[in-house]
Amino acid sequence: MSFDYPDSWKKVLLDDAIDALIDYRGKTPQKTDRGIPLITAKIVKNGVILPANEYISINDYDDWMTRGFPKIGDVLLTTEAPLGEVAQLHDDKVALAQRIILLRGKEALLSNDYLLYLMQSDFIQNQLNARASGSTVKGIKQSELRKIELLIPSYNEQQKIAKILGDLDRKIEKNNQINETLEAMAQAIFKSWFIDFDPVKAKVEAKAKGLDDDAINRAAMRVIASKTDAELDEMQAESPAEYASLQTTASHFPDELVESELGMIPKGWEVSSFNDWVDIKRGKSITKAKVIEGNVPVVAGGLEPAYYHNEYNVKGPVITISASGANAGYVNLYFQNIWSSDSSYIDRGTSEYFYTSYVCLKFYQDMIFKMQTGAAQPHIYPKDFDRLNIVLGEDNLFLTIEGIFDTFFMQINLNRLENKVLIELRDSLLPKLLSGEIEV
Repeated sequence: MSFDYPDSWKKVLLDDAIDALIDYRGKTPQKTDRGIPLITAKIVKNGVILPANEYISINDYDDWMTRGFPKIGDVLLTTEAPLGEVAQLHDDKVALAQRIILLRGKEALLSNDYLLYLMQSDFIQNQLNARASGSTVKGIKQSELRKIELLIPSYNEQQKIAKILGDLDRKIEKNNQINETLEAMAQAIFKSWFIDFDPVKAKVEAKAKGLDDDAINRAAMRVIASKTDAELDEMQAESPAEYASLQTTASHFPDELVESELGMIPKGWEVSSFNDWVDIKRGKSITKAKVIEGNVPVVAGGLEPAYYHNEYNVKGPVITISASGANAGYVNLYFQNIWSSDSSYIDRGTSEYFYTSYVCLKFYQDMIFKMQTGAAQPHIYPKDFDRLNIVLGEDNLFLTIEGIFDTFFMQINLNRLENKVLIELRDSLLPKLLSGEIEV
């Protein structure tokens, strides 16, 4: 294989550069509902390990891992279905499934951090595909994997290269974690206000104690802000406008619960179908044959865009609900313009409580999946959301929570846009750093 690289770099066989190659193909562990996370090929994706959804018993761990125990920093490679996905371990208490091989570089010769990026390079990926076998599903035998050639600079250079790429990945991951936290916070606020009615219950309890109106409202303020009385006093002194806003928000919650078809709900609030609150529209189907390649996601029945078009039929941000297939009912949020094909959508331009409706739908995601009809081809259409009952409070509360969520999702979008730039930078640097085109 012809490849230009600095004279100081070495071309070494993988087999000569590793201290460990652990391969669990041919073994099938007994799976459990909880215990030691089992790393399978389907959760190693785009350089990271997704959360595990399969486990083996703690009691079986030592007996299962007879071929070797993983260490933090080890590199994982998927050997088939798919071939060539790579990630690095940040936890050593894991089990390895079939179709996963663990690689560990030789000390002072091959840095695991460098190996992580080297295995993702075209130089390695091309070799994996060339040495793979199988007509239906391509996979690589261990004997062929060991013959893969690595390009190795000095250990010091390896560490510098890995740090440059690793810093970018860590920033990307940090942004992803912030976004997950913001979405979780939005879910927690929505649940507290409109599912559990925590501020209302706090008022009911304070009222039952015979407290005056100010003290009753203060009880709700403590719940909404998750602050003690002392912290609220400090807020009142240092941020009077913020305190006044909190006071007003608390005043919009009733101090009484009444019976309804959904159980006890705040007095004056009403049970409504989701369709009576938000307008859900159907997309316009487009076949792949009519798609002109572009950068506009075509949203159909899957979790990810089916393909990309050069035109859009809905301006972003937009909430989509997959209409058909195994994932019918899946709720997603796109900040950019999209083509809504085999999906339903909620347009921000026609929804006063856009982000609140998204958080609401994600809260009821499991329930929405259960609304699927059709045996051969499951589907969900806008009219099906007549069956999703929600509790509606005062408009002032929805305006308040929409303002909070607008801030959250504005930051989420900024983080996503930054990650797009960071990913493009990392992907452009990776081949140049791993070929020596850029010196470090």
